[in-house]
Amino acid sequence: MAIETTFFRSLLQPLFIRRDDKEEPRKVRWIGKKEPAPISSGGNKSVQPPERKTKRGYRNLASITLGEVNDAYKLFADQLVPNANPTWIAPNTFYMIELVQDREDRPPAIFGRVRTCYPSDGHIQNIQEMELHLPRKGDAPDLVHLRAGEITGQVQGYLLQVKFHITKEEILDFSDTEEFITSYLDFLEIDEGDQATFPPLLLISSRWYASAPESLKPEIREKLTRLVSRNKLIFDYHPDHLPAEIRMLNKELGLKAGFSEVFLVEPETPGQTLQIIQRQFGAYFTKPGI
Repeated sequence: MAIETTFFRSLLQPLFIRRDDKEEPRKVRWIGKKEPAPISSGGNKSVQPPERKTKRGYRNLASITLGEVNDAYKLFADQLVPNANPTWIAPNTFYMIELVQDREDRPPAIFGRVRTCYPSDGHIQNIQEMELHLPRKGDAPDLVHLRAGEITGQVQGYLLQVKFHITKEEILDFSDTEEFITSYLDFLEIDEGDQATFPPLLLISSRWYASAPESLKPEIREKLTRLVSRNKLIFDYHPDHLPAEIRMLNKELGLKAGFSEVFLVEPETPGQTLQIIQRQFGAYFTKPGI
């Protein structure tokens, strides 16, 4: 059984929201002008490209191409859904932000995850400064500095979609929604090598695994082992009130802290689960090789 559910902003950033699989895929709407062509100066010589980074270590806006912005968005496009309150800016959330086209050779918009902003959160029109992480495939994200005069005020916020594989009894631990998927095959169909089909992180409960048909358990265990070996972010939801016969996934997979190279984090409560997901995704997002 898998559940895609919603957690409210006051509990965790980034937020989580369910998307109906029957809906058409949402596409980003690019706004502003197309990227200007290189300007020639003095015969066949072209103007030197801008420095990649400023003296303070920020990525120079003039060095960012529209293609880079598009590639950054594609890294997470299949795990993002539009925020119902898209113009409210807060750290650790994703945004597509339209940029002013006045002096510099900039892309029309930039996509990334907010590291920090001043004021700390609020409406886009009130933000004075912002640090934004621009994702890069196979490398750590670039840090971009935005000021109020560089943004138009047009912005689209996004929520990060997280899939929970939990039992029917555990649904109320996280939400009162009744929308969930009741198939273990949904998990087995995950392509761990395809960024488009595998979400950045996954939560599986010990009870969900224990409830699986015996005929499917070897295949589920094999799939879990492969995912863990490829450093995917998987969490084992294991409340302390579970019966002793329901073993932790680490035991099922032969993993143990201090003995195996990797092991699953085991949150015990909904609140602890949300905190761990936030912290672990933040580490995953900022490390090279995403």
